[in-house]
Amino acid sequence: PQVVLMVPDSYNTGIIGSLSGSATNVTVANGTISGNGNVGGICGTSYKTVSHCTNYAQVFATGSSLGGICGNSLGTIEYCTNYGAVQNSSYGAGGLVGQQQVGSISHCANYGNVEGIKYVGGIAGWITTASSITNVISTGNVTETSNNGTAGLVVGRVQAALTLSGY
Repeated sequence: PQVVLMVPDSYNTGIIGSLSGSATNVTVANGTISGNGNVGGICGTSYKTVSHCTNYAQVFATGSSLGGICGNSLGTIEYCTNYGAVQNSSYGAGGLVGQQQVGSISHCANYGNVEGIKYVGGIAGWITTASSITNVISTGNVTETSNNGTAGLVVGRVQAALTLSGY
């Protein structure tokens, strides 16, 4: 079945809205997920670990922090893959995560196109506190529609210490 999840005025939108525990082996086969801010194919906001998850759905947001896997992450994203298009009419769009606040991203891949106004990245839209990104790949197109200069094949904007290897 096709997933259609639209919560236009809500934050923390995804198959899991707000994740305080861990999500493992979750697959969203197809469909559309859309909301205001903190929108992800798997979860809107994650405070722990998202592992071995896959998203094929298209993900849209009108507010900040949109990702193929998580809109906003304060934890670990590992062994996850996004195939869905990620499109944000605001800022903070990433193939895997819109905003990484703390933690790590490792052994992940993005194959979907990513588009946003600013802070647009193939893996993460923006990094706001010390984080690490290790062993990742992104082959989708990355498009920043505002010409703000904050788009990157891995990360759109880095505001804190970032350890980056194996990309």
